[in-house]
Amino acid sequence: MDSSSCEDDELDEQLIQHLEECSGLSTQLVVNHAYIAAATQAAAKALNFKHCK
Repeated sequence: MDSSSCEDDELDEQLIQHLEECSGLSTQLVVNHAYIAAATQAAAKALNFKHCK
């Protein structure tokens, strides 16, 4: 196995596995991620609106 090219994928798999093991924490992180993504999108729209006004 070529560790140099697969390192990131390996880490992602380990992280996903860890989150699945801690399903309560996983759910909370997914909620937080969705909230952060929505807030970031709203902020970007607000900045674009101000910039283009």
